[in-house]
Amino acid sequence: QRNNHTETNDSEIVIPKRPKEITIELPSISQLLTQDNGLEGVLKADLHSIYKLHFGTNANIAAKILTTLGKGDIPPDVENEVPLPRSSQTIQKCSDGSDTLPSRFVGVFRVFGDESSYAVAIPEFRVDCLTPPNEATVNNGQLCLLRVGMKEEKTAGQLFAYMYRVLYGTKALSDVLKENQQDLTSQVTSGGLKVEEPITLEKPTTLEEPQSVKLDV
Repeated sequence: QRNNHTETNDSEIVIPKRPKEITIELPSISQLLTQDNGLEGVLKADLHSIYKLHFGTNANIAAKILTTLGKGDIPPDVENEVPLPRSSQTIQKCSDGSDTLPSRFVGVFRVFGDESSYAVAIPEFRVDCLTPPNEATVNNGQLCLLRVGMKEEKTAGQLFAYMYRVLYGTKALSDVLKENQQDLTSQVTSGGLKVEEPITLEKPTTLEEPQSVKLDV
C-alpha cells in the first residue's frame, strides 16, 4: 500500500520562505520630546548606527523628522517656547551679502520683496558637537528653510526653539536661554536694556507620525 506521507529526499532543494517584513521607524517628535537629550541622545545610544544605515547622515535624519513641521497647523505647544534672541553683531554679519534679512530671533529671516512675512530655518544638527543655535545650510551656505510666509516673527522664533528642543533636549535649550539671559543682564549693566524675568521651561508634547522605511531581512 502506498504511503500518503511524502518523505524528503536528502538531495531535494528546499526553497526557504520569504522572510517577514521588518519596519525601521525614525522616532516621532512626541517621542523625542520625552528624551533628556532629544534626537542627539537617541543617535548616541544607537551603537550599531541602524538609523544612519537606513536613513543617511545625522543631518538627513534630523531633516526627515522636522519636515513634518513644515506644513499644516503648527503644534499648539510651540507657543510655550521662548524665541532665541539674535545678537546685533550676528544680525549685521548675516545681512552682509545675503538674499535674506535676519530677524531679531535665531533661525528667522525676512525674504527680500516680502518683508512683511518671515521664513524659519531648520536648526543645525550635530552629534557630540553641541554648538550655539544656528541655522542649517547646504550647498555652500544656502539656508534649509522649513516654512516661508509666516506672518508672526515671534511664532517663527518659537518654532525654531521648539525644533532645537526636539534635536537636543530640554536641558540644552534651557542652557542656551540662561546664557542669553546672562548676556542681556550684562548689556543692562552697560547699556540700560530692560530684561524680562526668566521663563520656566516645561517639556511640550505633540503627536507626529514617524518617518519609516520597510526592509526585507
